[in-house]
Amino acid sequence: MALVDRSAFYLSLANAALFFNQMTERGSFEYSDYLESSKYYSKCLNQVMRRLSSRTESVSEGVITTVLGFICHDVGLL
Repeated sequence: MALVDRSAFYLSLANAALFFNQMTERGSFEYSDYLESSKYYSKCLNQVMRRLSSRTESVSEGVITTVLGFICHDVGLL
């Protein structure tokens, strides 16, 4: 889904940047700890918040997938 939805794509980029930094710098597990992952995560979050205010967008596959991605990260599945 990350390849066909912009919000999910930004979340994937945030995750990739986060994991890259974790592997190369042995850092923590928070998006805010790294500028690149924080930037993509913020773009994603802003898009999802905007899309949730729309009746049609709020139930789109992309928004649902992205929200599930947020949940997976928060519970440590990613």
